[in-house]
Amino acid sequence: MLLCMGFQLNAAQVGALVSNAEHLGWRWTQWITLILAAFFGTLNFVVVPETYAPVLLARRAKRLRHETGNWALHAKHEERKINVREIGDKYDRSCPDTLTWRGKAAEA
Repeated sequence: MLLCMGFQLNAAQVGALVSNAEHLGWRWTQWITLILAAFFGTLNFVVVPETYAPVLLARRAKRLRHETGNWALHAKHEERKINVREIGDKYDRSCPDTLTWRGKAAEA
């Protein structure tokens, strides 16, 4: 975590070093940003643990089901199945009306 935060805190200094390397060209600033973002994003995905309580409880329930053989054990998070339509509707409601196809601009 310190490694990832340390890089973010030193981003201005790294940017200055990259911009002073004139032989790389202006496109390399974007490529270097992409490379570093991919590296640190992957590092965070591997190193930072899951902390969302419903997911942790679902994992625990799954482990206990297999250990005890009691298939009635389940987490509340596992009771509800969602589909793509439900996700789309929820996303549509969270956006301002001007950004969605069902907005007031589309009605006019």
